[in-house]
Amino acid sequence: MKKIYLIVLILFVSKVNYAYNETKLLAAINKWNELHNGGDVDDFLNLYTSEVYFYGKLNTAAKCYDLKNKFLNENFSQEIITAITIEEYENNILKCDFTKEVTFNGKIKQHNCYLLLKEIDGEYYVYGESDYETESKKGISANIGQPINSEQKIVTYSVVGNNNWVYIAIGIAICVVGLFLFKKFKNKKDTPEPIYNTYDNANELATASTVDKDAIKEMMREVLVEIEQKQKTNTILTSHEKGVLFEKYIVNLLNVNYFTVLEWRSDKRADNGLAPITNSLPDLEIQYSDTSSTEKFAIECKWRQSFKNDAIEWSSDYQLNNYLNYQNKNRIPVFVVIGVGGTPDKPDELYITTLNNLSQYPNVFKSFLRQFGRSTTSQLYYNKVNKILS
Repeated sequence: MKKIYLIVLILFVSKVNYAYNETKLLAAINKWNELHNGGDVDDFLNLYTSEVYFYGKLNTAAKCYDLKNKFLNENFSQEIITAITIEEYENNILKCDFTKEVTFNGKIKQHNCYLLLKEIDGEYYVYGESDYETESKKGISANIGQPINSEQKIVTYSVVGNNNWVYIAIGIAICVVGLFLFKKFKNKKDTPEPIYNTYDNANELATASTVDKDAIKEMMREVLVEIEQKQKTNTILTSHEKGVLFEKYIVNLLNVNYFTVLEWRSDKRADNGLAPITNSLPDLEIQYSDTSSTEKFAIECKWRQSFKNDAIEWSSDYQLNNYLNYQNKNRIPVFVVIGVGGTPDKPDELYITTLNNLSQYPNVFKSFLRQFGRSTTSQLYYNKVNKILS
């Protein structure tokens, strides 16, 4: 029987006193997972609330039990394979997002899922369970009210899918070593200068070092100067100019000690409509470097003023295919960064995920994006082991 240990790596966006009992909450999640891996299925009746939001539909606990009982057998198993993000909502509801890997009749599939847990008399019960693919196809989402200071109350736990205590010790050791290396590299002063670091204004961009990219540098300088002049006179920016501002905002979130911008393509188009083929490629190509390795990845940046009908069309089918072809041809991961609301250089919301997660969704619902939400001000972090930008 598989157990899930949620250990060590806890990421606080800010210092917050959480209202929930983490130990009991994680025990409930662990219990739910165990019941899918050879546990006593009857215990679902003790774990569910009287009514359960079950994959887009409100059912009784008994109905959910019947549905589980029909397919849970020796041919089914599941593992939670990512971190779990916990977010507080109104009415004592906790939304727990994660990715699980399901094995059924020899076939393996991954699902981006969430559990809704509710505190009742000091204990936690499953009030809902669903996955974002199902909700996106049905065009629905759980109606659970609003998050309570969601940006400041997200806690992410590292997950180890094994019941051997040795793995916990290994996890602690890795974190200690990681902290030591972080402090060591933070003070390193001989880091090569990136092509584009962070820019407070267009003049600084114009003097940044380049690698035979004078034409790109000059184009970006002219565009940013023009944008600054328009901002000073409250002139309406074009879609292209808004895109450049958002790209600059993303570049400013990169830590210059680790990241180098190799390409800043920013869509360009002549008055007669002709555009370079690079317009069909991701906006940024980034190099991540530390003392042990160097890796490349790309970022496609999209800013939208707001969600429309709780969804955003971040790409056309044609563009999406171009991004996928670029990823496969260059064998580097592509990430999609979506900003919503506010202004392009100061969005209200920010979401980051892999291109693979959006490969079927050029039009994506907010309910699906929510699991990829992050702070709009903290620097970007690249996990080279899992190849994840967050």
